[in-house]
Amino acid sequence: MTQAALAETARTLMQRGRGNPFDPANYGEIVKPGELVDIVELSPLTLADRRIYNLLIANAWDRIGEPVIHRIAKSALKGTHQGNERIESSLLRLMGTIAIVTIRKAGKSYKRRVQLLGPSDESLEKDGFSSLPHSEELIEIPRNSEVYARLKTQVMYCFEVRNTRSASMK
Repeated sequence: MTQAALAETARTLMQRGRGNPFDPANYGEIVKPGELVDIVELSPLTLADRRIYNLLIANAWDRIGEPVIHRIAKSALKGTHQGNERIESSLLRLMGTIAIVTIRKAGKSYKRRVQLLGPSDESLEKDGFSSLPHSEELIEIPRNSEVYARLKTQVMYCFEVRNTRSASMK
């Protein structure tokens, strides 16, 4: 295999997830660009926010390098939680999060500051969809990524998300 062919097969976008990442009861894997694994966010994200972001990546993966609007059912984002009430607050926190990632351009390292999630349209119906475009600056990250992680969804769903407000009131 030539060095160019080897480099092409190692690119992050060439990787595929496994199983169904939206089913907490079954095995699944999500491919995530390494640049988005160890991000430095200016505002802390909750466990639910991070889980929803991983599911958004999994949902968009087949076309994540393209400037398209990705559509996802709200039911796919709620995970093991019964209701949809966490989704809106998580999407708002993700929209307000500026991530600082290291990227490489022309053989040099740069620090990129990018909004994790751009504008979104969320259906007002309980069983509706959210539509989420990605900014060109964010799309470029998986397009150029050569380092990735495989997130095991069984582990991702094992962590419990607690409502800290009701826990502190007890």
